[in-house]
Amino acid sequence: MTLYYWRGVSEAGIAVRGQLRATSRNGAREQLRLRRVTTPRLVPLPEQLFSISSTQITLFIRQLATLLSSGLTLSRALEGIIQGLSDSQPRRLAEDMALELQQGAPFSEIVAARPQYFDPFLIHLVQSGEHAGQLPLLLARGAEHRERSRALKRQAWKALSYPLGVFLFTLTISLFLLLQVVPQFEVLFHNLGGELPLLTRRILGSAHFLQDNLATVMLSITLSLLLPLLLYRISTPFRTGVDRLLLSFPIVGTTLREVMVARLSRTLATLQETAIPIHMGLTTSARMTNNLVIRKAINIVRQEITQGVTLSRALAEQQLFPPIAVQMVRAGEESGQLAHMLGRLADYYEEEVEHRIQQLTTMLEPLLILLIGGMVGVLAVALYQPIFQLGHHL
Repeated sequence: MTLYYWRGVSEAGIAVRGQLRATSRNGAREQLRLRRVTTPRLVPLPEQLFSISSTQITLFIRQLATLLSSGLTLSRALEGIIQGLSDSQPRRLAEDMALELQQGAPFSEIVAARPQYFDPFLIHLVQSGEHAGQLPLLLARGAEHRERSRALKRQAWKALSYPLGVFLFTLTISLFLLLQVVPQFEVLFHNLGGELPLLTRRILGSAHFLQDNLATVMLSITLSLLLPLLLYRISTPFRTGVDRLLLSFPIVGTTLREVMVARLSRTLATLQETAIPIHMGLTTSARMTNNLVIRKAINIVRQEITQGVTLSRALAEQQLFPPIAVQMVRAGEESGQLAHMLGRLADYYEEEVEHRIQQLTTMLEPLLILLIGGMVGVLAVALYQPIFQLGHHL
């Protein structure tokens, strides 16, 4: 869908101008012809991407599935969604999709033309839904899949954000004490006279170093954080090494594997229920995976399946997949209920991920309390030890 600026002459002979959206110049000219605008001149304008969150897209899919299930046509369902949208950006997206649908474009092509909003998994579901006549059901499955994936991401972020927030809070408090409180105690120490304890001298030295080199220290910390992130984005070998290192950690690696198995099982289960070949489901799963080591393993599994190897055997050859996952997949293949077994496997590992994150958070809480108490306690001892020594001598 392209945005055009147009100028022309109305039926009354008055010069008119405006903007419109169309799939092509011919489509734009046809719209102007219906408006009885003659001698039109069209200028394509730069495309502007809408800032639409993943939650808004999921809500849009859920609403569309509900309206289609109630018996409305796709065009009427989109019109109903447009009327209920107050946010201009999602409304513009729905209006563009409705316009393309009115111009005869298949809904699967309309969705596929917007990969920045709709992931490959949902595009496959829409294509299968159009062919099988089950678009409402598969849109509902797609919305449910996105909601479950978002829940997994939120759980993983919760496990990371809590200790990170506490660490930043502790670091901020420590910097405040070193830069604001310690200098005031230093004046008191000079007035008291005598030799200061070793711990106090170290703390005062650290405070002086930070006061003299605060900008350098902050710049060094910023570069030490941004440089690895930049390398992770632009360097494939560096990113692969980091992803492999994360998988080797005792708790983090296990959690990442369980998240991967849960998402992969959920994706394959949904696609298997819609008769989409399993190798296409693996291709979609690989595209949705950020960890390059896991993505490589999924691609190897896909290649072996295309060569006639069963899914359970291909998974067993990759050490990233837990034995229980391989056994459940093998049981599903032998019983002819692979989609059902994959769904149960996804439920199992989603519960495991939630339990592991809660367990990790419970374990981190006392450690974080010890960290905060230790840092503040060291500063308190260093600052008050000279005063206690003076009182002892008196």
